[in-house]
Amino acid sequence: MSSSAFTPAVLTVSSGAGSGSGEKNYITNPSMASATTGWNVVGDFTLTRTTAASELPREYTTGTGIKLVATSGTQSTADYMYFDFNLDDVDLNRKLKIQWSQKDVGTYAAGQLAVIITSQANRTTALHTPVTTAIPAVDGDFVTSFDSGSTAALSLVIRATADMTTGDGIVISDVIVGLVS
Repeated sequence: MSSSAFTPAVLTVSSGAGSGSGEKNYITNPSMASATTGWNVVGDFTLTRTTAASELPREYTTGTGIKLVATSGTQSTADYMYFDFNLDDVDLNRKLKIQWSQKDVGTYAAGQLAVIITSQANRTTALHTPVTTAIPAVDGDFVTSFDSGSTAALSLVIRATADMTTGDGIVISDVIVGLVS
């Protein structure tokens, strides 16, 4: 009888309509390449798909972006955009990341928006640690992490934390909710 070593197959989970990086991504439309599918807005914001190179965080490599701008000068945590997703069982109770590329619009100021993870049933209450992460006013890459907990049906929520001038906000692309590398 010959002895041969077993070599397991390597499985890379692609990111759907995603970044092409080959990593696991729960956001199936990370740059609004598929219209606005999956992205929703509540309250005093406009959510649009942009293809204007001057607005895109990665104008040479990602041809679309998710544009979130204020429609009035008064916002609260009840004004937000969200994307629903369901975690695989193996990703429950793990540290996961939230990552995207961003470009400011108008006179967006650091901390006027924050990112949280919520249940799909209650998108106004943060579930996971860290509870809230302020979004800086910088053009570049944004990365934070959270502890996933035991709830599988989650929402990525970007919400207002302060009043913004009409037309101020951010454009994001290449959004990833996935495993911490």
